[in-house]
Amino acid sequence: MTRSNHLFVYRCQIGLLNLWRKYRLVVIFPSLTAYAIYADLAHTRKWKLQQKQLEVSRGVFEAE
Repeated sequence: MTRSNHLFVYRCQIGLLNLWRKYRLVVIFPSLTAYAIYADLAHTRKWKLQQKQLEVSRGVFEAE
């Protein structure tokens, strides 16, 4: 690689680093928010399924 190519690569790396520093909150916050919403939704679905199964099992025991 020539000196100008090394300089180009270095400037690209610095540019990407500056871009990351400038926009990291714009990337991280929505990602964490989406993950938290998905985790809550998954937990709620699992809990509702457990409650439904518990209700069905109680109904079976009460019928006997």
